Order: sequence, then C-alpha cells, then structure tokens
Amino acid sequence: MKTRVILPLLALSLFPRLHVAAQQPSDDPFVWLEDVEGQRSMEWVNAKNAATIAALTRSPLYQPFYDRIKQILDSKDKIAYPSILGNTLYNFWQDADHERGIWRRTTWVSYASANPVWETVIDLDSLSKAEGVTWSWAGASCFEPEYRRCLLALSRGGS
Repeated sequence: MKTRVILPLLALSLFPRLHVAAQQPSDDPFVWLEDVEGQRSMEWVNAKNAATIAALTRSPLYQPFYDRIKQILDSKDKIAYPSILGNTLYNFWQDADHERGIWRRTTWVSYASANPVWETVIDLDSLSKAEGVTWSWAGASCFEPEYRRCLLALSRGGS
C-alpha cells in the first residue's frame, strides 16, 4: 500500500524540477531559429537560400538538370503508386496542375483500367489559396478496419 502512495508522489515531485530546467536559457546559438516564422529566422533562411541558389546556378550542369527534373516531375505519364486502404486505393499526386498536390482515391477496377478515374479527396492548392497558408502534404493515418476516417498531416509553410 505504501508503494502505491509513495511512487506517484515521487513522480509528481519531479515535475517542478523539469519545469525549472525547461525555463533555463539555452547554450544553443541558433535557438532563435525555432521561431520558424519570425523575421530574424526568415531573413537567415532567405540569405542561405540565396547563397545556395547562386552556388548551384553557377554550374553549367544546373539548368539542363533542372529542366529535365521539372519535366519528369510535371509529367502526367508518371505511375500513380497507390496506398491500399480496405477496398480503396489512395494516391498523393503532384504535377504542373497540382503544385502543392492532391490526395485522391479510386477503386481496384478503375486503377486496373487504361484510364483510371480518380476522386479528389483534398486539393492542397485550393486549400492553400482559400486559407492563405502554404500547406504541404505530410501523410495520412486512417482508422481501421473501415478506413472511413483519416487524420491528415499537413505542414504549414513546408515544402
């Protein structure tokens, strides 16, 4: 009986110490980058991006590689690799028309056909425009066994 009382009290006694430790200043010189939308952070990111882009674009290989990769990524001829959730196939798709991407679904019969018909579940380009937020796809977790409800993971301002 004493153990049942003492262990929870001992555990609770640790919380104030954890709280104090969390309030102590960090020795990390880049802790200010944790404010991901802060002015200082964004200025730093933009400066690093500009330096990186300048270094990449100096190479004569840059533009041909960029053009070819963009052509491949924007192609409608890509294979739509699906995730199977119950009797439905889902696919996240990005192309020239869907820069942020769409999450879509189809049936087995449709997927096996020469021209599958996809139903858009969520269009991140439309959502981003409507909300004024740049959303990026980070995945979905759907609840078994019916897969009728899914929790979508979206990244604000991500890429």
